[in-house]
Amino acid sequence: STERIVMRLAIPDPNENKPALACPPAVNLPEAIPAERYCGYMEIRSDSRIGDSKKRVYFLVSQTAGQIKVTPTVLTFDNPQVGRELRQTLTITNESTSGDLKIEKLTKVGFTSGTSSLFQIDGFPWPLSLSPSESIEYAIIYTPQTTDGVTGRIEIESNDISQPKVNVTVPAAAVGERIEV
Repeated sequence: STERIVMRLAIPDPNENKPALACPPAVNLPEAIPAERYCGYMEIRSDSRIGDSKKRVYFLVSQTAGQIKVTPTVLTFDNPQVGRELRQTLTITNESTSGDLKIEKLTKVGFTSGTSSLFQIDGFPWPLSLSPSESIEYAIIYTPQTTDGVTGRIEIESNDISQPKVNVTVPAAAVGERIEV
């Protein structure tokens, strides 16, 4: 009797800035295996005179991590004026039904020199933990100082296995000049 074991798991290079565990695609799974938790399988094949047999052991991801949803993913500021404060609401929701969402870090990225200070995040505590189905709202405050356009993004890092980083694009421009009376 000969036994052959085939194991299929995907483990990324830790230097590639990807989630701690990347899973192969879920294809032709038995009904009892939830696709959103599938993370590979081990196949055991036995070749013998009596006949061949094949068994699969499926690996599932624990649902202890949260699932992040950020809205909106593009912040737009209507009618910007130099020196006038504008606010937009950013909502972060944990869509998981069983795991806490941990927001590890929030970073302003890609802004030209000196422009990231034009954007403030009102009261953002981090690290932050959201229970299943819990949401939190933050005000993103933009105060243009010139008529030049400003573009960048806010990067939110979390423990969501399938989406560890979420980007919120921040395109904004100031129009008009500040008039002091």
